[in-house]
Amino acid sequence: MMAIAETDRGVAGPAGNSSDLSWPDFLDFQKNCTLFDAFLVDRIMGTTLSIGDRAERTTGSIVSANYFHALGVRPILGRGFEPAEDVGRNAHPVTVISYQMWKERFHGDPGIVGKRRCSTVCRT
Repeated sequence: MMAIAETDRGVAGPAGNSSDLSWPDFLDFQKNCTLFDAFLVDRIMGTTLSIGDRAERTTGSIVSANYFHALGVRPILGRGFEPAEDVGRNAHPVTVISYQMWKERFHGDPGIVGKRRCSTVCRT
């Protein structure tokens, strides 16, 4: 959990670190809490990005499906995450890349949307 910049909304998780919050606990908070507009998950980690026949390590985040909606932002191109895309039978990996990565690694190609890239897990 986090504070949202330039608002009085949001609150930090335990000691500013939500790594102690399990996924089932997050789902319970999200479902039952009426005190907050939204809860979101953001876990920063290393990942592998495949570009053509080469792969490189990069930093990424695993986030809850409501991530962009809770922050009030929309991707410039493509889409964010669909509701419940991170739960149960609907769960599957989806990647949203930053503007900087799109410009630098993919040369601003709008055709990248919907392309399948594989690292340890395939993502669309």
